[in-house]
Formats: sequence, structure tokens, C-alpha cells
Amino acid sequence: MANKKSNSNSFDSYIYGKQPEKEKRRFSLSSKEINTIYFITSLVLIVGLTTGILCMALIPNNTILNSYDGDDYDNRRNIDYRYTYNYDTETGQFTTDTIFVSANGDNSTGGNWDSAYTDLWTALSQASTHASNLTLIHVGLGTWDINQAVPTVNANVILRGYEDNIAKITNTHVSATEIIKFTKNSFSEDVQYVMNGIDAIIGAHCIGYSHTFEDVLFLSNARTESVTQLKVNGSLSYFVTDCIFYGDLTQYYSSAIHCIDVLIGAEFHNTIFNNIYVGLNGDNASSHVFYDTLFKYVNSCMVVDANSPYWDFEETSFVRTTYEINTSVYIHFATDSTYLDFEEMYLTPDGLDGETITGAGAGVWGSWTNITHSTTKWFKIRGFVFCDPSDSSAYYRIDIRVWCPALGAHFTLGEYIIEPLSGSFTQTLPVVSGILCPNAIMSARLQTSDGGSDTVEIFAEIVEY
Repeated sequence: MANKKSNSNSFDSYIYGKQPEKEKRRFSLSSKEINTIYFITSLVLIVGLTTGILCMALIPNNTILNSYDGDDYDNRRNIDYRYTYNYDTETGQFTTDTIFVSANGDNSTGGNWDSAYTDLWTALSQASTHASNLTLIHVGLGTWDINQAVPTVNANVILRGYEDNIAKITNTHVSATEIIKFTKNSFSEDVQYVMNGIDAIIGAHCIGYSHTFEDVLFLSNARTESVTQLKVNGSLSYFVTDCIFYGDLTQYYSSAIHCIDVLIGAEFHNTIFNNIYVGLNGDNASSHVFYDTLFKYVNSCMVVDANSPYWDFEETSFVRTTYEINTSVYIHFATDSTYLDFEEMYLTPDGLDGETITGAGAGVWGSWTNITHSTTKWFKIRGFVFCDPSDSSAYYRIDIRVWCPALGAHFTLGEYIIEPLSGSFTQTLPVVSGILCPNAIMSARLQTSDGGSDTVEIFAEIVEY
């Protein structure tokens, strides 16, 4: 009977969901087993939490970036989380070391703002020269004098200032020819390269590799001799974003940028070239692309010497800026307007010298002078450029005409008053003509407000069809 009852209970358990005691052991845990699991889980959580705290405590201070070099900073209270754990979001690179430079540092290790170096060259000298390493250098408020005859940085570095270019970098050494020379990859951000009051004739000099400049001010407006603010020589490429190149038009043939043998090319965004003789001098410089760039009071937008196949200007403005080109190259260019139609425009006559027109005294017209051109295509006149006046304080009246062989007659483009050129070496006069035949002849004559035989050089801006 016992066996029968047991079988009956077992049968009922499967029919009505009532499991026998023996079957329940397969789907439930005893209180002792539950307590054991609670203990193991708690132990794992405690060990994990302790390990995390220890890791945070052991991470070097230089892997966490303070948001500003000021009196109120603390690596636990004032953290910029973008740059934790050696990842730099600005460049998208992992840095292998971080160094701080501050006038308020104790000049000990450079590992944070408290122990920051008080000399920029000391920090640059500490940067690893290993090819795979990248050193991030935070540069605090102030003027930083490198003071080296040969300021070569043979390391991959990021120089980062704060608060809109308040970190000024210069080099007062009397034998220095440049402020700084980068011979490996470099990234400059929120700094100024100041060339005023020094003997160096080059600001930042980049040799080989790739280089980026973002929110950088290049300044040489108080120099009296020819200088180059940024020289890029034999590099793979370079990038310029939100930068300002500011000089003085009286610095004859000073350049904002001189690029030589750039293999891949360059890209510009939101950059201003202001009051400088040569905005960009390209020599075997590969392709360049410009977006939202302003050339203002620049004597020459560029001088392209050789092997620079394609330069593209998009949404770029040229304000009182002239243009020179020494070789055949495909360039999209517009003057005195935001770039819209991608027409190719060039100056004639070719070369660096225009046609010289001469006045015959105060209020007296001089003789007509032809403006030579070598085009064999139909063309339009888009403007005239005047430069190198013999009297920069005089008002010039210019009379311009075109001989049309098909009509056998001249027709006048107009008379124009040119204001004194004392504030600028050049002045651009927008003039739009109809389409002219290839053998049309442009000519101009001059009279001035002063006596004597004053002269001025003239170029024509033409677009071929």
C-alpha cells in the first residue's frame, strides 16, 4: 500500500502541479546556499569598489587637466573631463605625457599647475623625442620667451594656451632666425606667435611631417623689415583654422605664409589675412583649399611659382587685395567680393611689375600707355590694380579706354579718382566690361593733383572665355 500511495502522490503531483519533496530540491535553494551566494556577491562588490578607488588614487595628476591656470584649481574639484586619461579630443590623439607651464608653478616636475615649469623651453626640452610619443603642453597666461639661438623642437607636441590667445610665444635671442622650429608633428592652439621687438625673421617654422594651427594669432605689425610669419617646408600637409595673420603693408615682400614643397596640400577654415604684403606664397606647394577666408588689405593674395596644381577658394572674400601669379596653375579666385562663381582671374601684364603710366603735371593728362596682355581668348575686364605710386599723398585721376579692332575705334571705360595710397601699397578698382576680342588693346593715362611727372603702376584683372 505504501508503494501504491507513493505512486499516487507522484502521479497527482505532475497532474496538479504539486511536486514531491524530492523533486522540489531540484528547483530551490536552501537558506545556507542563499547565504553563501550573498556573501560571495558582497565580497566581489567590495573588491571591485576598492580596486576602483585605488586606481583613481594611483592615476598621475598629469592625466587630468584643470580647466584654467588660475589660483582656484584642484584636480578633484575643477576637472575638464574632455582630457582625462591622456585622450585629447581636440586632436583625436592619445598623448603619452602632459606638461604644464605657468608663472605660478614651483618649477619642479611640470606634472600639474602646482608643479608647473616656469619656462616654456624647459617644457619643450622635456618632450619625448620618440617617434610614437605625443606630448601635450599646457601653456598658461603670460609672455613666454624661448630665448634660444636654435629653437628646434624634435618631438611630437601639442602647444595649448587658454582664453583667446593670451599665451604669447616669442624668442628674443639675438642670433635666432625663428621663434620656434617644429621638426615633427605639431599642433598649436590658442597661442600667439609674436614677432614684434625681436630679430627673428620667421615666426613658426615647420619642417616635414604634418602641422595644425587653430585659434592662433601671428603678429608682426611693428616690424620694419621683411618677415615670414609661418614657413612650411617639405611637409606632408598643414591645416589652418580660426587663425589671424596680421602684419604691416610697409614690410616689403613680408609673407603671412611661405609654403615650399608641401606634398599633399593645405586646408584653411575661417582664417583672416590682414594688412600684409604677401598673404600666401606657394612654391611647389600642391593643392590648397580655402573656406570662409578673408584677405583684407593684402598686396598679393598669393605668388605661385611652380607645381601647385589646384587652389580652390570657396566663400572667400578679397577686400582691397591684389593677385599675382607666376606660372600656369588652376585657381578659382574672386576680388572685392565673396567668392561665388569660381571664375579664374589673373593679372596682366605677367610678372611682378605693372605698366607704368606717367602724368604731365597738376591737372594735365599724360600720354596714353598700353596695358599689355598675352591672352589669345575672348576676355572680360573685371578691374584694375594700382600700386607703387611715386607720390603716395597725391590724388590720381585715371582715364581708361579699349581699342576694338572690329569697330576700328576706341571706347571709354571711364575716368576714376584714386585716393592717396599712403595707407596701402595697392588699390583695387572694380571695373566690368563686355566680352572683348583677343586683340583688343587696353590703355590708360594719368593726371595728378600735384605738379611734376608722377607715376603709378597699373595691372588689369581679366577673365578668359
